[in-house]
Amino acid sequence: MDWFRENVWFLVSVFGGALLSVFSIDTHSMKEALIRTVCGVFCALTFANPVIDWMKLDPTIYENGVAGLLAISGYSISKIFANISVEKILKVIKTLRGGK
Repeated sequence: MDWFRENVWFLVSVFGGALLSVFSIDTHSMKEALIRTVCGVFCALTFANPVIDWMKLDPTIYENGVAGLLAISGYSISKIFANISVEKILKVIKTLRGGK
């Protein structure tokens, strides 16, 4: 329980970023919004500290902002993967192999 008390603003920024993403897009189903939100929260909780370490930032200053941005980014990335089809994947592979 101490982790939650120590990181309350971190969690607020993560869920705030995810909610901002939910409310700023066009129509979607409740199931789709829930899956995307979970993906955004997962990305923020998983990758915030590695990104801060990689960029050599001060965690006390940048942790909440990076977590919020990662929540929004994870939400958007899950939208891309949710809308992909087999035909699109095959088209990309064909293009990468030099076909048109």
